[in-house]
Amino acid sequence: MDWYRVKGRHDLPWRHKSTPWSIFVAENLLRRTRSTSVAEVFNTIITRFPSPESVITNKSHWLELTATLGLAIRADQFIKSCEMLVNRHRGHIPKRYSDLVALSGVGHYIANAVLCFGHGIPTHITDTNTLRIASRITGDKIGQERHRSQRARSLISRCFGGAAGLSANRNYALLDLAHSICTPSKPRCTLCPLSSICQYRSLRKITPGKAK
Repeated sequence: MDWYRVKGRHDLPWRHKSTPWSIFVAENLLRRTRSTSVAEVFNTIITRFPSPESVITNKSHWLELTATLGLAIRADQFIKSCEMLVNRHRGHIPKRYSDLVALSGVGHYIANAVLCFGHGIPTHITDTNTLRIASRITGDKIGQERHRSQRARSLISRCFGGAAGLSANRNYALLDLAHSICTPSKPRCTLCPLSSICQYRSLRKITPGKAK
């Protein structure tokens, strides 16, 4: 957390005055899209589309604004999920995991991100990024493609603690660490705040000045 306070990506617009809807929008836009690209258009999008109803009533404008993000197929899923929110939840973002994953295009990551970052409900965020950190720290190798598995979720819980899950800031810290330091290739181990307990660094005998 000390590292996150100094090095975290605090400038990402959806992290400011987060609401369940703004996080729902952000996480859908971020699917396979660079955060910097989403950041450029996010404030405009969230201002023009303050609710699921606003997306439904102006679908063509939503498609136009999100076209630059390469979201053609996902845009249709998002519009459908907005229709489901209106029809099933009166336009509100549900607080139950089962209700969230029932929405079009919503998987375990978006559901947990909305619960944690939008509703403030502690949870574990399990994706390729947090799984990579946990695998390297513990030496328990789990392929990134298995981030949906029960084994992956168990590893995240065991590694980062807190049976009820982690707070928003702790999850953001892990995601930012994976983005900036514990990268898929050439991780910057000598700059990592977790290096002293990391099996990945220990096995490779990485010394200061020789980050790999």
